[in-house]
Amino acid sequence: MAPPVIRPDNVLKRAEELINVGTQDSALQVLHEFLTSKKTRSVAPSALEPIAILFVQLCVDLRKGHTLKDGLHQFKRNVQVSESGLPFVESVTRKLIELAEKKLQDVYQQANKTPLDSFDDDLEIADSPESILLAAVSDDQSQERADRDSIAPSIRFLWESYRLGLDLLKHNSRLEVTYGTIVQQAFKFCVSYNRTHEFKKLTDNLRVQFPTALAKGQVRPPHAVDLQDPETLQRFLDLRFIQLNSAVKLELWQEAFKAVEDTHSLLAASKRPPKPTMMVSYYENLAKIFLVGENNLFHAAAWQRFFNLYSQSPNVTDEELARYSSLFLLSTLSIVPETADNEFERRRANATLANLLNLSKVPTRDSLLQFGLQKNVYDHVDPSIKQLYNLLEGDFHPLQTREQLNSIIEAIEANTYFFPYIKSLREVILSRLFEQVSQVYETVKLDFLIQLATFKGAFELSPLEIEGFLLNAGASGRLSFYIDHDAEVVTFVNDPFGEIHETGSQSSVEELVRSQLSNLAKTLYASVQYIDPTYAQKQQLLRERLIAETTQALIKEREEHEEAERLLQERKLQAEIERKEKEAEATRIRLEKMEADRIAEIARVEEEARRRAEEKIQREKDALLAKEKRRLVDEVNAKGIIKVDVNNLEDITEEKLRIMQLEQLAKDKLDMDTRIAAVFKKTDHVERLLRKFELPLLAKDAESQKDRDLTAYNEFKAKAIAKAKDQHEKDVTLRDRLARVAPGFKSFRESKGSDIAAKREAQIAEAAAKLEAAKQARIEEVRQQRYEEQMAAYEAQVKRAQEEAKQQERAAAIEAQRAAVVNAPNAKIDESKLTFAEKMKLRKARAEAAAASNPPPAHSQSQAAPAQRSGYVPPSRRSEAPAPTPAPAAANAAPIDTSKLSFAEKMRLRREGKLP
Repeated sequence: MAPPVIRPDNVLKRAEELINVGTQDSALQVLHEFLTSKKTRSVAPSALEPIAILFVQLCVDLRKGHTLKDGLHQFKRNVQVSESGLPFVESVTRKLIELAEKKLQDVYQQANKTPLDSFDDDLEIADSPESILLAAVSDDQSQERADRDSIAPSIRFLWESYRLGLDLLKHNSRLEVTYGTIVQQAFKFCVSYNRTHEFKKLTDNLRVQFPTALAKGQVRPPHAVDLQDPETLQRFLDLRFIQLNSAVKLELWQEAFKAVEDTHSLLAASKRPPKPTMMVSYYENLAKIFLVGENNLFHAAAWQRFFNLYSQSPNVTDEELARYSSLFLLSTLSIVPETADNEFERRRANATLANLLNLSKVPTRDSLLQFGLQKNVYDHVDPSIKQLYNLLEGDFHPLQTREQLNSIIEAIEANTYFFPYIKSLREVILSRLFEQVSQVYETVKLDFLIQLATFKGAFELSPLEIEGFLLNAGASGRLSFYIDHDAEVVTFVNDPFGEIHETGSQSSVEELVRSQLSNLAKTLYASVQYIDPTYAQKQQLLRERLIAETTQALIKEREEHEEAERLLQERKLQAEIERKEKEAEATRIRLEKMEADRIAEIARVEEEARRRAEEKIQREKDALLAKEKRRLVDEVNAKGIIKVDVNNLEDITEEKLRIMQLEQLAKDKLDMDTRIAAVFKKTDHVERLLRKFELPLLAKDAESQKDRDLTAYNEFKAKAIAKAKDQHEKDVTLRDRLARVAPGFKSFRESKGSDIAAKREAQIAEAAAKLEAAKQARIEEVRQQRYEEQMAAYEAQVKRAQEEAKQQERAAAIEAQRAAVVNAPNAKIDESKLTFAEKMKLRKARAEAAAASNPPPAHSQSQAAPAQRSGYVPPSRRSEAPAPTPAPAAANAAPIDTSKLSFAEKMRLRREGKLP
């Protein structure tokens, strides 16, 4: 067989061709090979989705479960590496469940609607060899069996589809919504078709997956289910409630109790309070479970918790309140007194059950009765239940109980909600009756006792059953009696050992039995003291020896305990050190792994982003190219030269469009020229005939036209003259009317004109005066400003002259001082009023005078060279020994020895001309 093609569209096309010719197996093989190929990993998830959906359809039609599982797991591995691949896994899984359910419904319709819940076989167990042989040799070919054989594979395939879908979607937070939806569909499947085996396996599978999601302290993979998220925890909690309701509907009480434990663990882990409707359903299902388990105490406690929540609902009705309050009180009255057998185990179990009910302590019958007597509960209780409460908890008289109870039995039996409590109520009533009779009578006839315990209806028991209940009460320790069947007499033994307490009240049988051995030991001890006088001494010696041995044993045990404690502390310390080292190593390894995963994830994300960017750029280029092609095609189509199909633009280019247009234009031009020549020839002949025919008609028409024009001209002329005359008359009338008012208008205009001219002349004169005043003010202002500027310039000039005079005087003084220093170097001069520059000039003059009077010796030149080069003079010698000025070299000076001079000294001497 040739290798499969890689392009998804070719694979899909090939599979559809095979399906059309009826070879579905071959099409399924082609799709399976493509999905499981390694080269498929580079295909985009959007291109793989239609192939996966067609693959699922073929697998559902052919019931290829193993092929379907392999193909979908490989499909998930291929698409989950992409950032947007998981939604395609969801869509394919939903499609699988939808097709499998539809397939089952179609088969069910064709099988004459055979009841689907009649198939009790385990769907995960294939047909055994015995069943196959039995089917082969059996002659039973009924329609029911044929329908069973046709429906069973569809049911099995649907169940496998549910399991496969959950396996594909588990342990991923981005798929948990679809995962929860498929779990709900699986629960609905189990309830609808009564699939108890599958329900157990489904709950076990969910229970196995749940701790994986709840695990802490380990590095979680990306998008792992995190139950610390409130939304995720709420979804799992909803699934547990659905599981609990489904288990109760299927009457799988052990599975229901496991669901209760799972639900309680989730409620404890939840950070937000659960919905009240969920808790109402939770307590109601717990009450059903405890009722089936005959745990009357916690059954009543569950109804109490249920009633607390349900009564707070704003939609509750009086009828519902009456029913649930009656159920609670009746369940409380049905609590059977317990014996002391296995008290430790019972307390531990009761603590666990109380924890499931979110109770801080184990409830008691008295506490539940106190809650039932509250006003908001007792007021809604059914009257028959109130009568039963008054009978059992009020004045209970054994001789009148029968008559009083018979009137209540009919009301209890008539209500279907009260019927499950008849057995426990009967046991409570009989226990209370026999206890009261044992306190009142010491000996009673057996027939009388059976007559007292015989009631009507569902409470009725046979004499043998009543006697059996009496024997069970004796065996459990609630009563102490013996029966004489010969005399048919029952004798109640309230004090079998004849012991009376100081208070005069009788002890219970249990207390008497427990105290007999201790009482016997006390009696024997007192008797031995009277019989053997030396017994006390022997006991004292024995006591002292035992005390000494016990002391030594205690000391040794204390030392051993201290040694063991020391060893234990050392081991704990060593274990703690090892644990910390292991934790540090595990933390280091985990951090290294996390860092490597982070780097790999960053590289993968960068590579994926780069690939997506390239694909986006290519898509944008293709889109722009396609858009440009479409625009060109639209323009060409709009011109009407040629018509191009807009749905087929793969081979269209701008050059090709231009050539097509030119070809079409040339063709159109040729056609147009041909048509024009034909039309011209035809039109020429027609025009000649028309002109020849119209010549006589044109002359006749010209004469008639001349008459029409003259008539029209005369009419127009008459209308124009009439209109002009009318207008002239109107103008003359207006002129005469205005001539009467013209003299008054002229006089008014002349008077107004003279007033306005006088006012205008006055305003002009006033404005001229104001302008002249403003000019004079401005002239004075400018004159004053110029005067101030001249005075400021004069003062500045005078100040500068004074400063120059002062400077000249100061320079003269400095020169005089300098001359004085030159003439008298040791003369004292006041330097306090001199500036820094003047002080420096004075010191320089003194230094020059000192150098002129005391020339330095020849051997000190090398020592003074550093100071001369740097210009630095020590502070202590600046005033008395200024730097000497070198004397000009003599023409016939002796040559200088340069072997001992530094480089800087040689350069200085060269600058001074002393060295060549």
